Amino acid sequence: MKNGLFLWIVLGMILIIFINSFLVGALGVSSSYGPGRPFEVYAGETKTISLFLQNQEDFDMRARASVIEGFDIANLVDETEYLIPAKTKGIEVSLKIKIPRSAKVGERYPVKIGFTQISVEKEGMVQLAVETGSSFDVLVIEELEVKKEVIKKNIIWIILGILVIIILVVVIRFILKEKQAFSEPSM
Repeated sequence: MKNGLFLWIVLGMILIIFINSFLVGALGVSSSYGPGRPFEVYAGETKTISLFLQNQEDFDMRARASVIEGFDIANLVDETEYLIPAKTKGIEVSLKIKIPRSAKVGERYPVKIGFTQISVEKEGMVQLAVETGSSFDVLVIEELEVKKEVIKKNIIWIILGILVIIILVVVIRFILKEKQAFSEPSM
């Protein structure tokens, strides 16, 4: 009896491995954020980020998106179902991140977005549902850090503007002196 049960378990495992070998790389999702690369925002900020779906198969797929973790700060922007044409990369999925004002600097919010393939019935073809997703942390940073970068960029433009004005004033004064020198009557 034990040998028969063991045989069924081994056959079941082989069958699962065999089926999964056909599913590798079918539906994929990519993101600029992930383990070790948190999405940085400051308290009270709302930003929209993009995830990208890809389909490496020879047939079109439909996928349903859902927020699995972090639904208190993350929402899908447009739709929840996506058509991913065959051999396509870059189907954009927009995700709005809204951090509460009460969030503390250094606080991390885990976010996980799941994508489930929706079966498309085709004649003579059996499709298994594939699930994939993207996980990342949202890190609350100090608001001053963001403003310092903006101020540095603005100061550079202000300095360049002042230099241009000074150069223009010098050039105009030089031209006026030259013009005055030519127009004075000679004695």
